[in-house]
Amino acid sequence: MTIVSLNTLNKGMTGDPRDRSGSFRVMKHFNNELAHKLTPYYDMKLDAVAGFETSLDVFQITRIVKAANGKYYGFGQISAADTHAQVYIKTTATDPTAVWTTATSGSDAGFGGARNDLFFLAYHNYLYGGNATGIWKYGDITGSPSFTYNENTATFATAQGLVHSKDDIMYVPCLVSGVPYIAKNNNGSWNNTALQLPTTATNVSIFEDGNYLGIAGNLGNGDSFIYLWDRDSSLTTLADTINWGSGTLVHAESLGGVIVGISVLNSLIPRVLIQYWNGSEVVPFANFQCSLATVGTWKQKFDNALLFLAELTIDGQAHKGLWKLAKTPAGLSFMLDRLPRNDTALNAGSLMGFYRTGDYVFISYLNPADSKYTIWRTNDQASYTATSIVETTINQGMPESDRTLNKQLEAVSISFESLPSGAQGVLQYRVDGGAWIPILTEATDGLITSEQVMDASGTEFTSGREYEFHAESLDGAEITEIKYKYKVLPTLI
Repeated sequence: MTIVSLNTLNKGMTGDPRDRSGSFRVMKHFNNELAHKLTPYYDMKLDAVAGFETSLDVFQITRIVKAANGKYYGFGQISAADTHAQVYIKTTATDPTAVWTTATSGSDAGFGGARNDLFFLAYHNYLYGGNATGIWKYGDITGSPSFTYNENTATFATAQGLVHSKDDIMYVPCLVSGVPYIAKNNNGSWNNTALQLPTTATNVSIFEDGNYLGIAGNLGNGDSFIYLWDRDSSLTTLADTINWGSGTLVHAESLGGVIVGISVLNSLIPRVLIQYWNGSEVVPFANFQCSLATVGTWKQKFDNALLFLAELTIDGQAHKGLWKLAKTPAGLSFMLDRLPRNDTALNAGSLMGFYRTGDYVFISYLNPADSKYTIWRTNDQASYTATSIVETTINQGMPESDRTLNKQLEAVSISFESLPSGAQGVLQYRVDGGAWIPILTEATDGLITSEQVMDASGTEFTSGREYEFHAESLDGAEITEIKYKYKVLPTLI
């Protein structure tokens, strides 16, 4: 008899169904920060608006920031018919649950062309964003703000900017007369050509790496790159140039001093490839083969994690929402962090934007029922209508010598932090790639462990060579362990 305990729960997901690292095949809508406990997130609910939900379709907010005055600002447009940029605001400072309203003097419908939401940033007491003819500015947000459509018409923003902590200067990837540059704004003074990039550079994304500004992108020959720049505009040289390999490098970030990158390879077999820089070479961390791989261009670094929206169809399962790549004591961890609309599936191409602040997450997307803009946010109440799911890899935790042998599953258990009233844990299994078979649904108040020696119908577990387990958390159940016992059956080899 062999007993396998799966209680290290912070390693996230793997793209290899037979992975040996202890990562899981699926992990979504859980907080996995603790090594030995998966805590389900509160569910998502419609964000607050003045009037009916149709107001959010008028606002069409895709970007959200929290500014220096503690208020939340949204980057949308004047109306569905008028695509000029419009600033929206939460009516109460510091309260994510407050109502969205139109900001005072938050637009200029006469100039600037359509909005360009690739760039939206709070810097000092101003907001900066993109439009079709350049960069607009809104502020001073501490006084009587005004909207300046032509703050900078010599540059077109192509990606998110950032304010570097080492010099308090804002940096923006941009095009100047069609040539890619990094522009910078030093307390209101623009230098649009602070650093010129290769003329074929596209998908440029920037991040902070210690004293350096990291610059990620792709070249016309199909290669991707990461440059490290010391932010000295008087020099044309770079501190380091890293060849990140083939594929489209969509996001890069520095997590705990480790540079990581998310690449999409859409060739014969679409793949999402996660890699990191070990100081001398680029090392693959995870590789997900997908029938659909769409990664959004907007990202956020929150604590020691990179957050971004993506639609990935893996093993026939569509996973759409907010993904997280985190640096943990156990190493890198990758998972589907949040479901945008709980258990309601979204249509393809509907994810628009997101923002995390504290324990709240806002996600902007198109309503699957009518394709209208909406925003849902983390519920401020302890509500759990979203199903949090974890699935093991094949024969996870099993000794190498037993993995390919014929086996008889004899007992299975799932453990929890003491089950609160109304909470449920669900456990299923499958063997040799077959259908999922229910084992148990546990809802006993205060219970810690539930064990079974048969499936939910009272049938003996099916023998086979490859076992997988699927666990669900409903109404707040915190999962601490999945355990199984098996014996090896005689075979020819």
